[in-house]
Amino acid sequence: MYLIILRVFNYFKKFKELVEKKSDYSLKSLRIDRGEFYSNKFNEFSEDQRIKILVTMSKSPQQNGMVERKNRSILNIARSMLKIIKMP
Repeated sequence: MYLIILRVFNYFKKFKELVEKKSDYSLKSLRIDRGEFYSNKFNEFSEDQRIKILVTMSKSPQQNGMVERKNRSILNIARSMLKIIKMP
């Protein structure tokens, strides 16, 4: 489990750097659940970078409405594509 958290943390740092470089904006807040991102290392990094962490309850679509809608839309598109090519 620790290796997964470390890997996600490293990917997040790369992602943050890329997004800030491309957009000329800095990351101000991040909404997460108590999953892959929730660790002491991540908390220390967010404090150093002045990123406000908004923690939601795990597996709660009510608190993650926008993300859940986007996920649902992507799944609906994928299902439609599979239906068009007549795959089960």
